[in-house]
Amino acid sequence: MAFLTPDRVREIGPGDLRLTINEKIIPDNARAPRQIAAHVPQGGRMKPAAPLGGSGKARGITIHNTSEIAAPAGTTPAEQYARATWPNANMAGVVVHFYVWKRAIWQLLSLTEQGWHASDGSTRRASKRAGQAIGGNLDTIAIEVIGSDSQTQESAAILTAWLMTELSLAPPTDLYTHNYFMGHPERIVAGATKNCPLFLLPRWEAFSAQVQKFYTNLNGAKSTPATAAQGFVRGDRVHFAGGPVFLSSDAKTGQIRTAAECRVTATAPHNPRPYHLESITPGIVFGWADAVNVSLLPPGTSAVTSPADPQAQSQLLAELTTLKAEHDKLGREHAKLRGEITALAKNWPAG
Repeated sequence: MAFLTPDRVREIGPGDLRLTINEKIIPDNARAPRQIAAHVPQGGRMKPAAPLGGSGKARGITIHNTSEIAAPAGTTPAEQYARATWPNANMAGVVVHFYVWKRAIWQLLSLTEQGWHASDGSTRRASKRAGQAIGGNLDTIAIEVIGSDSQTQESAAILTAWLMTELSLAPPTDLYTHNYFMGHPERIVAGATKNCPLFLLPRWEAFSAQVQKFYTNLNGAKSTPATAAQGFVRGDRVHFAGGPVFLSSDAKTGQIRTAAECRVTATAPHNPRPYHLESITPGIVFGWADAVNVSLLPPGTSAVTSPADPQAQSQLLAELTTLKAEHDKLGREHAKLRGEITALAKNWPAG
């Protein structure tokens, strides 16, 4: 069987820790080629094909662990587990939303549909939100963490924090282990038929704290002015307060520009000018800016400014063209230098 090709690829995560999600949603009409499990007979659906919570709204995130496996050259265990689920139908009826291995993530279910993963069928129990009930299969998104590698754990924490941010959930009340839905404490239980997530349960408090850290980072960036430590990410719409704009992220002098609504087109979080901005209205801003001049654009507002004077607008557009040309020239020179360094490195003595 050929490796899976994602139907959609997207980036998520805070700052430098950007992760790529490879989306390959199991089709609604996927049918089992043979008897897969008691709940998946031959010809039965390969997924529940039902909305989370009855309305498509997730009420929590459930963390699982599965074993590390050796993957063939050219792929990862995350892709291999995803392929084993569908179309290979080799996972005994288990269907999760995400598989995570190191920096590789594969998604098999949409964020609005149920999976089969929590061993609780169609039942609910008391949730971590007072007075509410929750079902692992019925109401939560499943993340399968492959193995025990620390990088995999970090990626799972980032993914969890991002999902909670997107879905208006929060770590203290909406983060669960598989153990929880089997009626166990969120720790290793001696003598239990199964403990899951096996590798994470002994460090569950540390993992939960890691999720909280990334969750705070993501939500802080949405609600407060940017700082170099906190940061916006590429694609964010922000307010540029006016001030100098620079040709490079470590330049010492820049040209003054007026306030504008901008899009972040690149980041350099460890440099003096961490954000490359391009104004939504052409001709106002194009270049690197100080963090102190970049803040969240308040919902429902626009900071777009456009020179009323045609001559002034023409001048700004001409400056923008010059800046872009200089920016491109610097990029070419940088690429040339990297090539020369690579060529020289081949002749350096080893050791």
